[in-house]
Amino acid sequence: MSAGSDLRVASGYDRALLFGGNWTMLISLYMLLNLILVILAGSADDTGSIAAKLEFAGNSPLAFQATAFLDGLFHAAFFVTMIAVYIAIRAAFPVRASLLLVCGA
Repeated sequence: MSAGSDLRVASGYDRALLFGGNWTMLISLYMLLNLILVILAGSADDTGSIAAKLEFAGNSPLAFQATAFLDGLFHAAFFVTMIAVYIAIRAAFPVRASLLLVCGA
């Protein structure tokens, strides 16, 4: 008793959707690394003060630079993932897909 799915990919977007799926799988490892670094950096700075952040950057510059770089890269990675989801649902749900794209931007 399986109902048919309303989810259809618009013609010509198959490769883009495949790229988006692969992209999402690839950035999963990056997201875990980013989460671990943010937790480690966040435990060193519970006060939220600039002095504590500068002290953390001075004591471990590589961890601070990696955290800052990965945080900036997260926004681009998230946007590409939202484009893939938009392509996937745009034919079946055009209004929801447009809202998702606007909120993802």
